[in-house]
Amino acid sequence: MDDIAKRAGVSRPLIYLKFKNKDELFAGVFNYLTEGRFEGAIAAINGAGSPRARLLAAFEIMLIEPWTKIIGHPMSADFYETCSVRLLHVTAAYARNAVKCAESVLGSYEVEDVFFLATEGLHSDLPTAKVLLKRLACLSISLLRSDAHRSDHRPSCSNPILRPPRRFVGLEASFRQRLSRSADAL
Repeated sequence: MDDIAKRAGVSRPLIYLKFKNKDELFAGVFNYLTEGRFEGAIAAINGAGSPRARLLAAFEIMLIEPWTKIIGHPMSADFYETCSVRLLHVTAAYARNAVKCAESVLGSYEVEDVFFLATEGLHSDLPTAKVLLKRLACLSISLLRSDAHRSDHRPSCSNPILRPPRRFVGLEASFRQRLSRSADAL
């Protein structure tokens, strides 16, 4: 909190008037960064364009824009770690909304699930926003190219690209349990 107070040019007791600890401060920042993003993403999904373009537009709003405001700043790694591990009750609503956005375009629960889990992995090494955007574009191409010949543009899970590597198979259930517990806590 001392570092944050110094960077903000305020006293530490002033920060404690609003936030009890660093976790609460990070939760407030996360909520600020994600506020109103779901509505913008839904508008992008309902807009014109190919499924890939709509999916990219939605996740630029949900993921890339907030990422640009955090990454590269002091304590961004600490912020990411805290939100990813200790603040699941805060990040649960964001996760549910991201899944809804992906499912709206991809049309399959299984495919959107893989997409969401993959987007979580895209930023685990704290890349620049430009690198994250390239990764997101590659992921969307992989998912949507596989079934481009189908009229409904809904990828099937028979595509090997969509199957998570064996080392991640147990993580999905673990993630779902954490997400469920966080939602129940709300």
